[in-house]
Amino acid sequence: LFYMIAIHNNLSASSGRVLQEMMKFIDNDGLINLNHYHKKIIANEAGVVIQTVNNIIGNLKKTGIIRSIDIGTFKPSRSIFVDDYFHGLYSRTGWKNLTYELKINSSIGALQVAGAV
Repeated sequence: LFYMIAIHNNLSASSGRVLQEMMKFIDNDGLINLNHYHKKIIANEAGVVIQTVNNIIGNLKKTGIIRSIDIGTFKPSRSIFVDDYFHGLYSRTGWKNLTYELKINSSIGALQVAGAV
């Protein structure tokens, strides 16, 4: 899933792995809070170095997959992740057990993800 999102947005395969690991840090408000320790965990799990994680976060922001809310706080784009899943309904474990469906939204020309835990 995250690999497909990365490729669809002309990002590297490692961007998909980093995004997948980032989503494990999503909180009940639909925000991803990352500090240096979290980035070390993401880097280790994705098989990259911390600087690559920082670069990928920058690329994810440029493509609109995530947006910066505050220092170290990001929100996934509702143009990609649809339905009501980012209105405080996901907990950190939500992305570990996700059943999803990919949709092409022809009205906005985007690949979107809809799913349920």
